[in-house]
Amino acid sequence: MKLLAPSSAIKSIQRGSFSNYTGNKNVTVSEVDMSKSVLNVHSKNSGSSTTGRGSWNAGGIISNSTTLAFSGTSYSTNMISYGVTYWELIEYV
Repeated sequence: MKLLAPSSAIKSIQRGSFSNYTGNKNVTVSEVDMSKSVLNVHSKNSGSSTTGRGSWNAGGIISNSTTLAFSGTSYSTNMISYGVTYWELIEYV
C-alpha cells in the first residue's frame, strides 16, 4: 500500500497590520494570482476616553497582483478615535 503525503490547497499566506490612518492606504505584497486569492480584513478600535465613544471601520480589496487597497473611517464623539487594521492574503493553488 502506497501512502500519499497530504497536500495543501494553500500556496501562500501573507499577513500584516497597520494603524493610525484615515482615508485610503495601499500596501505592497508579494505577487499573487488574483483569481486564486482572497483577502481577509479585521479592524478594531483602539481609542479610549471616559467621556466619549468611538469606532473604527476598515475594508480592503486586492487592487492588483502586488497591491492591497484599504479604506478606513473613524467615528467618534468627544474623543480621538483610531484603529488597527489586520489583514491576511491567502493564495490558493
